[in-house]
Amino acid sequence: MAEWPRCAVGVPNLGLFADPVLLADLAAAAEEHGWDGFFLWDHLVWRDRAWPAADPVVVMSAVAARTAATGLTAAANVSRPPGTPGVPAG
Repeated sequence: MAEWPRCAVGVPNLGLFADPVLLADLAAAAEEHGWDGFFLWDHLVWRDRAWPAADPVVVMSAVAARTAATGLTAAANVSRPPGTPGVPAG
C-alpha cells in the first residue's frame, strides 16, 4: 500500500482557480517544492452559478500529465443537503 501524503495542497476548481493550466502549474510547483499530494474540489457548479468552474476530470488529467509522484485526489463533498442533485431527499 502506498504511503499517505505527508504534505498536500487542496485547491478549488472555481472562480480564479477555474483554469486547468493554472492548476496543473500549481501541482507541478508543489511537487517541485516537496509537496506530495494534490486535492481538488469536485464541484461542477457553485452556489453562485456566475462563477466559472473547471471540470475536475479535465483538471486531474492535466495534473497527472504534469506531475510524476504527486498523489492526486478529488475532494468530494459528502455533506450536501438533502434535495441537492445526486443526494437522496430525506
